[in-house]
Amino acid sequence: MTQLVYSADAWRLLHGVVSVYKPPGMAPRAAVALIKFRLVDELNKMERKVDPRFLTGRSNYLQIDPKKQGGQYIPQSQLLENQLKVPATLRSYNLLSQTTENDLHIPKIAQEKEDLTEDYSPTLHNNYKADNHPDLFQEDSQNILDYSSHPLVLGPGYEETDFTIQPSNFLTTKESGVFVLCLNKDVGMAKKLRRLMPLKTYEIDCEFGKHTRTNFSDGKVIAKATWKHLISRRWSLDQICSNIEASHQRQAWITARVDPQSQEGFELACKGPIRPHMMSDTIIYSIRCTSWNLPNFSLKIQCVGENHEFLLETIAEIGIRLKTHAYATKLRCSQVGCFAAEDTLVLEDLTLENVLHNISNNRKILNANDSLFHSNFRTVNLKDNVHKMISSS
Repeated sequence: MTQLVYSADAWRLLHGVVSVYKPPGMAPRAAVALIKFRLVDELNKMERKVDPRFLTGRSNYLQIDPKKQGGQYIPQSQLLENQLKVPATLRSYNLLSQTTENDLHIPKIAQEKEDLTEDYSPTLHNNYKADNHPDLFQEDSQNILDYSSHPLVLGPGYEETDFTIQPSNFLTTKESGVFVLCLNKDVGMAKKLRRLMPLKTYEIDCEFGKHTRTNFSDGKVIAKATWKHLISRRWSLDQICSNIEASHQRQAWITARVDPQSQEGFELACKGPIRPHMMSDTIIYSIRCTSWNLPNFSLKIQCVGENHEFLLETIAEIGIRLKTHAYATKLRCSQVGCFAAEDTLVLEDLTLENVLHNISNNRKILNANDSLFHSNFRTVNLKDNVHKMISSS
């Protein structure tokens, strides 16, 4: 295992996909801000390399582009241990005799100091005599003081604005679960993952007997109904879930304009769940009851193109079909495509080391599921659809 010592080496590895587990009640922006804060804090605590470039013989140091011209880097801790002394071997010591217009002309600066102090006391004046110019810069013939690399001069090496984070899936404040983020150079991966419309799995805890304004536990109760008639009728809920699943799958084939009994439909079905290229509404591929403990029950839903409002409305619709009311008490996203909740980072364990391990693991997951980028989409020709609609009317 490679041990990272310098923050610059760790920064070069902070590019990729990170999956974290967002707790309920936390806004997505707050989760992203917390990730940036933790990473910046740990990067600034690591060893730092500095470039004493304007003491190493580089001219016109005010116009140096750090991306194109880099000097010889030195660990900042080593520089502090040496009391900010830079070895003279790192620089061209002829810098003291250079007289070009754009160069840092140290003898000229010393001469100006001499002129400024001519009216001062004789003791102070003697400290800046022309004969003492070499003593100002050659007090130690082997070293030169480099205050430009002091931590108080440079400031923090990294800031939160240095990070670019883009989510590939969106969670509301009341939702919890898998939150997939793309970091820095791989932020473009977020749009690619969203275009793939990955299959998402939701685990929803519900309760019979009440109807709220938001269809969630935080809403105002506007209606109540009994649920006693459902004590021994779990099969009613299973039947309704089967009907919802069948109607949505049928709608998926209709939207894709493919006959499921044809050869083309058979080939598409072999590739997995068919997903229309243009989503007009949410499509549920699977809905199952996983827990039945009245008045509480739980559902597991697999769908694409979803939003939390649609899921909550589905729960309310199920309650009405069962001649009662229902609302959701917990909404958890347990999987997004190939990213499962077991592979995510909880915010308590959010460290630089764990983030780098998570990026490496997610890179392996994406390579193992390369077929995701060749998903089973059915492209619909809008012109043909319009002609068919006109001819049928």
